[in-house]
Amino acid sequence: MILSSLGFSFIPVLASFAYTRYSVDPTTLALMRTYVALPFFAIALATTEGSNVFKITLKELAFYAFLGAVCGGLSMLFAFHSVEFVGASVSTVLIFTYPAMTVALGTFFFKEKGSATKFIAAFIVFIGLLLVLNVGGSGHPINRTGILLALTAAFLFALYHIYCEQAMKKSAPLKVLSMNMLMLTVFLTVILGIRTYPLDSGLWAIALILGSVCGFLSMLAFQFGLKELGAAKTALISSLGPVFTATWAYFALSETLSATQIIGMLVVIGGIIMLELLAIAERKKRKALDAAL
Repeated sequence: MILSSLGFSFIPVLASFAYTRYSVDPTTLALMRTYVALPFFAIALATTEGSNVFKITLKELAFYAFLGAVCGGLSMLFAFHSVEFVGASVSTVLIFTYPAMTVALGTFFFKEKGSATKFIAAFIVFIGLLLVLNVGGSGHPINRTGILLALTAAFLFALYHIYCEQAMKKSAPLKVLSMNMLMLTVFLTVILGIRTYPLDSGLWAIALILGSVCGFLSMLAFQFGLKELGAAKTALISSLGPVFTATWAYFALSETLSATQIIGMLVVIGGIIMLELLAIAERKKRKALDAAL
């Protein structure tokens, strides 16, 4: 999950660089990334599933359409557009409020097992994210449209976490991910239509990185982590993303970091460490119970 967070953390920085350097709009860049990533998923799915990939019911197809189009497609578009309004660092921090949303949704609406320690860890992470956001500070401009877009993307991503975890109880992670990606591509193509794409090789190089390293590989690592750890823990560990992004934005985009934001990064890391210690304790407890039986 840490590798997944690391890969995802480059997306806002690369997107912000592309907007400034090549004057590309967020929707076009999102489509370019999607089209570049799709062949990787198609090849992986064909290699592992073969002809079984076509054995799918209408109910499953509708479910993947919801995951890929609504939870995946809209969240990606909202996330890309939010960078325009609030910058790479703030956009990422707002989007990464989804761990707290995932824990809350999973516990209260999907009846997932919760614990006091997990909620405390989520609260600590959320406080850390607020510090990194530095609301009212001088680090970044606060734009309501950008905030709304980023928080909506966070909510949809939280739903994606929960429903993907349920889907992977019946299907392999790669199949779930690839079907979601296929539906996402169809959705973006139909909704946004065919357009003329820039021919600049530098911009397509960025799209290649976004689609392969920050797309296929990061999504694959995320999906397997989600299957092993569950939605809530995966979401909380993913909160390392804003820490990585703020660091890259500081060095690559010259976005400033205040002392408060740096403290917030340390608080986020503290929350993640707390969650990891909880996971280790739970594994030891399970082993002890298995040994007793």
